[in-house]
Amino acid sequence: MNIQIKIFSYIKEDLISILKMIVKFFIGYHGMFIRQIIYPFFLNASSKKFFIHNNVTIEGFKNITIGANTTIMKNCNLHSQNGLLKIGRNNSINQNVILSAEDGKIIIKDDVLIGHNVLIRAADHIFSDNNKNINTQGHIGGIINIGNNVWIGANSTILKNVTIEDNSIIAAGSVVTKNVKKNCIYGGIPAKILKKRF
Repeated sequence: MNIQIKIFSYIKEDLISILKMIVKFFIGYHGMFIRQIIYPFFLNASSKKFFIHNNVTIEGFKNITIGANTTIMKNCNLHSQNGLLKIGRNNSINQNVILSAEDGKIIIKDDVLIGHNVLIRAADHIFSDNNKNINTQGHIGGIINIGNNVWIGANSTILKNVTIEDNSIIAAGSVVTKNVKKNCIYGGIPAKILKKRF
């Protein structure tokens, strides 16, 4: 009997994976509508009023929350198999963005703009043991907090253990390795304060 239950469980998982894969590729408004209906069954307590364009890869559905009126453009990747990814309301996540909460946490509040090709990664490779290859040492996770009304410019990278406070702007192409104060514009590699907004 246990073998039959296991087999049924594997078949069920495979069918769900196939359904997610098929739904991912539907294009246009019909595709977004279908994802609005199907994805909330797999995501963690999300609104049904989000807009996910085609070809968005989502791994770790149960660890991801997406708020109302958030738009995720095509070719984005959301990874949260062993982590937590919370996306608030009224956010716009542009094409080719990678949100990787593997082994960590990413919390994005409300009214956030994320430009093309941004990478937000809440973990790093461990490389402390010189007697082992880096790819065998695992990862060390952290937390990324992005406040309300933040704009992250295209091609930027946000690394672990960073807080970007409310009303801040990250200039295009920046690498953020330290906390960003509210109401400020940061830019560069590594990102530094350029000026206060108000």
